[in-house]
Amino acid sequence: RFAAALGLRGAAKAADRWAPEARPAAKRRRKKAEPAALPTSPWARSGHTCTRVGRELVVFGGLGRVPSRSTITRQDYLSEVWFLRIDAAGLVFTDRATWRRGETSGASPCGRAGHAALAV
Repeated sequence: RFAAALGLRGAAKAADRWAPEARPAAKRRRKKAEPAALPTSPWARSGHTCTRVGRELVVFGGLGRVPSRSTITRQDYLSEVWFLRIDAAGLVFTDRATWRRGETSGASPCGRAGHAALAV
């Protein structure tokens, strides 16, 4: 009677109550995850270093977005290296600028932010 007074409609007995419909097993299976495309430029970050080495700017480390298995991205210390080609005058032309990710061999340094770098 109380539910009727509130304008709610429901079942009179337990057997008539609504129950969620179970999905068939075929629809519950997870789809295979497609391999994530490699980024073509570095993620936004802070606390990184950007050092000029010859005709390239080298970006290393920082605190930035880290892709994870879930849909939620998290902030973490980065240990990746990115290179940006510049001209002789040290200018970057945005229409021709291309980033490339650095390839490393051996053990890579741990992620870091707030560090310093110098090319000698």
